[in-house]
Amino acid sequence: MIRRSSASILPRIDEEGELLAPLFTKPRRRTAVVEREPDEEWNTSYPARMVLTIFRTMLKRELGMCNFSTVLARLNAKIVRTRGNTHVATLQIWRDDGREAEWIHMMTRGPGEPRATTASEPAYALVKGGPSIHLVLREILNGKVLEALDWDRYKRHQKLMIGEQTPANAWYLCAVLRCLGIDARVMHSGSSNKARGDIVRLFNKPKSTFKCLIMMFDMGGTGLNIHHANDRVVITSIARSR
Repeated sequence: MIRRSSASILPRIDEEGELLAPLFTKPRRRTAVVEREPDEEWNTSYPARMVLTIFRTMLKRELGMCNFSTVLARLNAKIVRTRGNTHVATLQIWRDDGREAEWIHMMTRGPGEPRATTASEPAYALVKGGPSIHLVLREILNGKVLEALDWDRYKRHQKLMIGEQTPANAWYLCAVLRCLGIDARVMHSGSSNKARGDIVRLFNKPKSTFKCLIMMFDMGGTGLNIHHANDRVVITSIARSR
């Protein structure tokens, strides 16, 4: 007898158990192999390839901004959260509206962080967490970009070209340099042929105040004749095709 509690008792029967395995059908597994023609294979895999391309490009772009500057990554996260973006068309609107260092600092300052009251505070805040920006500033000092033109001593125009892949990075770097009082401009694929020509001509002038030219990799160099004395170049990111 098996006593479960003081109020119930179950009888115990000792006998051989019954095997249940023979009562069930043995499972069988088969693998279906679908054979398609080459054109059918391309058509069926097209949606998956498109999704992969979109997400891969998006991830590379996000990682590119994170590696360039943590402040820029924070700005991008805030813009995306409000269903916005940092694409080329949006950046052009920001340029036309004059949204530069002060606006970036206002958008990215942390909780309890006071607003900038001097010209140097936004620049200091925007440079933090940006190793590529530190490299550019170091090259500006090493290349004597901020000093008066001295051809007899340096045999150069004392200017700097910067190669960049991500449009948001180029826009952000230009805003930082202009906040520091350095005349910097971006040449991108959206620039007209006349605008490109004007930028190149101004950059080639030795005594012009235009000191830093930021060039996008996707812009192409057809028809651009950079003076041989402007031979100092910094690559802040590698092109995706590499």
